[in-house]
Parts: sequence; C-alpha cells; structure tokens
Amino acid sequence: MGDLMLDYRACGAECREDCWRMLANENGLPFGAVQRLAEKLGAKQDFGELVAARQQHRVHERFRERALAAAQQRGLVLSGEQRTAFDHATAGKDLGVVVGYAGTGKSAMLGVAREAWESAGYNVRGAALSGIAAEGLENGSGISSRTIASLEHQWSGGRDLLTSRDVLVIDEAGMVGTRQMERVLSVANDAGAKVVLVGDPQQLQAIEAGAAFRVIHERHGGVEITEVRRQREDWQRDATRHLATGRTAEALDAYSGHQSYRMSKMRTQS
Repeated sequence: MGDLMLDYRACGAECREDCWRMLANENGLPFGAVQRLAEKLGAKQDFGELVAARQQHRVHERFRERALAAAQQRGLVLSGEQRTAFDHATAGKDLGVVVGYAGTGKSAMLGVAREAWESAGYNVRGAALSGIAAEGLENGSGISSRTIASLEHQWSGGRDLLTSRDVLVIDEAGMVGTRQMERVLSVANDAGAKVVLVGDPQQLQAIEAGAAFRVIHERHGGVEITEVRRQREDWQRDATRHLATGRTAEALDAYSGHQSYRMSKMRTQS
C-alpha cells in the first residue's frame, strides 16, 4: 500500500480508484477498506519529494575540476552528455537521476563523480538489486557496492547506517520495486544522505509491483545519456540501442549484415 506514496501511475492505473481496485483484488480485500487506508496514506510524505527538496551535497568546483583532470590524465575525456550527467550528479540537489542505455559510459562517469565526491569528503556507497549488477557497478566505477537487500539487512540491525556525509548510488534503479525504493529513500531522508539513481526505464522493468524509477524520473526530472561509447562503429552503436529498446531482430540483422555473429546448434559449440 505504501506504493501510493509515490504515484498511482506506479500501479499502471489511469486513476487512483483503478489503482485501489487493483490493490484490493491482488490482496483479497474489500474495495472500501483499501480506499480508506489509501486516503490515510495519502496524507503521508513522499520521501522522494523530501530528498529532492534538500540541497546539501554540492561539490565545490575545485574538486570537480580535479577529478576531471585526473580522469583526462588516464585518457578518459567525458563526452558532452557525460559531463552534463557528472555536473548533475555532483550538484547540490540530494536526489540525482541519470538515465542511459547500456554502453553509454554511465559507470565511467560515476567513477569520475566518485573521485569528486571523495575529494569533497563524502563517503560513496553503491547498491543494486542483484549481486551481478552491484559487482558491475563496483568494477566500472570503483564505488564499493553491495545488494540493496544486504544494505537493508545491515540497517535493520543498526549497522553500517547512512549519514549526512554519504552518497548512495543505486545502479539499475529501474529494477527496484516501489516498496523497496520507498524504504531506501526513507532511510536516506532520515539520515540526510544524497541518493543518485541510475538506470534505463525503457530497458528495465521493476520486478516488484510498480515502476518507481520511471515515476521519480517523470516527477523530478534528471539527465539522459544517449551516445553509445562502448562500440566504435556507428552500426554497432545503433545495434546496441536496438537491443536496449527491445528491437532485438533489428540488432541481429545489423550483426548479420556485417558477418559479426554465427549460429550454433549447441552451447558448447558457441
């Protein structure tokens, strides 16, 4: 029921009454009971709104320039879109939202942002729904990461709690369900921590009921990275975009046209 704190559209409904009916059917409850409870919950604060309203984690320009210079010395020069995302992530607003397809260099950008945050004295943590995603975030950005479930387990025991000096980066945020997103934002709000959500709402759908990342992006805005940097050839970049947006057949046609994949009857032959 806490889903209603984000937006009735998170239920996939056109209006609040439809959302209430869906919740009533799913939970075997009378519609009137759900309606009364929803109206009570409606008086509660949206934790996303509370976090977004704060502006307490702005990184001074000298720390940002230092991080960008260090990255350039390593041969990493951020694109225009990556630089915009970097500026957005390291700005003062305590809720950041970065949207980008796979291969657009989100992790590389976050690695530079991590250096800026750490130079400014912040502790940077990473989280994702799955262990593989958390490992990918850590390997790609250098941000120490773990699963959201692991973080919540620690918090429930009073361990490894967030503070106002923390920046929490959540990768593949489009996979996080509304209830879990609400819990994390609630903890961050209570601690005064900054949260940066990273993901692709077109490619990723929430496993738990509700599409919290999409709703937060629609409500609070964010920045988008669309230029694929992982591939060098234009056709490869186009194919990556096709894969990210569900146009698998077009992507395979592109690879087939360039004789860049082969078919095997058995996995062992691949």
